[in-house]
Amino acid sequence: MAGVARTIASLVVCLGLVSCAVVGADAMPAEKAYGLVDRAAPEASDAEGAPAATPDTTSAPSLRERLLVRSAELGLEVARPEDAVARCETLIEGKGGWVERRDGGKLVARVPVDVFESVLGELRGFGRVLRDVVQAEDVTEQHRDLVIRLDNAKRARERLLALLEKAEKVEDLLKIEGELRRLTEEIESMTAVLQNLDGRIAHARIAVEFRAPAGADRPARRRPSRFEWINRVGAEHVLRSF
Repeated sequence: MAGVARTIASLVVCLGLVSCAVVGADAMPAEKAYGLVDRAAPEASDAEGAPAATPDTTSAPSLRERLLVRSAELGLEVARPEDAVARCETLIEGKGGWVERRDGGKLVARVPVDVFESVLGELRGFGRVLRDVVQAEDVTEQHRDLVIRLDNAKRARERLLALLEKAEKVEDLLKIEGELRRLTEEIESMTAVLQNLDGRIAHARIAVEFRAPAGADRPARRRPSRFEWINRVGAEHVLRSF
């Protein structure tokens, strides 16, 4: 079983790099993983002269389709912040989104990216805009690297499973099973990260803060009393004592 042992050793070296870089002679190039084909270049052919198969482009973005994580922060001055928050919740839910957090006049929500701009437009009409920040983070490269690394890890696991069926020595079995466990954990971790990133791409984040006009919540100033001791103590304190 010297051949099996050598194969295991080489897989161990390659698998140690799966989590930090795209490696391996059979690693899928980014252009193939994302369907990026240079239409001006001649088509590749196999040994018999037949054109190479066209890579699948149904599930991967091209370079022109940048993947963006969109977000916005709004500050609005409204007459009644609590009523505005309730209206905002109704608007978000009506557009297919949801509220992540609510704290007084502050609200953080997620909305489908295709209604992101329309929701912002409606929110700006709630009151006087005090703060308006819209951002877009390009995560195309990060997403592409995750897809490639995850694909390599899955194919490496398939090779390990095939070796597991052929291994006869206990030492080889234990080594393969240990690498399978480690690789499975890495696959699960990368899958979770990729799903989270896909969710952030599909649903934009909106943070809104509603404020009442300055001075709206201040009590009206009372006229000074003709009794100096009332002015020193405070009329409100005197009224509370009765």
